[in-house]
Amino acid sequence: MTLETVSATLITAAEGGFPDTLEGLNQALEGLGWAPAGSTAPPYCKQWESGGVRLFLSQGERQWLADFVFREFFPEDVDERGSEALEEAAAGQVPYLHSLRDELLGDIGRRVETVPSSELSFDDLSLMEWSEWRLAGRPFCLGVSYFDTDAPVLVMGRAVLTVA
Repeated sequence: MTLETVSATLITAAEGGFPDTLEGLNQALEGLGWAPAGSTAPPYCKQWESGGVRLFLSQGERQWLADFVFREFFPEDVDERGSEALEEAAAGQVPYLHSLRDELLGDIGRRVETVPSSELSFDDLSLMEWSEWRLAGRPFCLGVSYFDTDAPVLVMGRAVLTVA
C-alpha cells in the first residue's frame, strides 16, 4: 500500500489548502488521487479510496474531518473466543501502527511542522493504542480500535481537514 496520497492529504490540510464545502473537498480529493468509493458520486461523495486505504468524510460543528482506515478485519476465532480474540488481534496490530506512524510522519515532517500531543483530541474515538500530533496546529491521530465482537478491528487515523 502506498501512503503518498494520505501524506499529500494531510499536508494539504495542514497548509489550509482544502475548501470548506463538500463540493470543494470532492474536487480536491480527486485531484490528490482519491477515487469515489461509496454509492454517492462527486460532488457529494463522502467515501473515498486510494491504494487500499479508505477515507470517510464527516462534518463536525465547524470543520470537516477525515477518517482513514488502513486495515479492517474480524479475527477468525471471534465467535469462539469473543473479546479475548479481539484484544489479541488488536494488540497484534500495534507494530504495524508504529511502522505506519513512522512512515507517515517521516514524509509529512519534511513539509509541515509536527508536534506530538499527549491528549486525544477526538472524544468519540475509542482507541486501545494511539498517538496524536499537531500538524501545523491541526490534530491528527493514529490508533488501533475495536469495540465489540460485532465490529471489526481497525487500524485508523483521523484528521481535521478544514476549520471554518
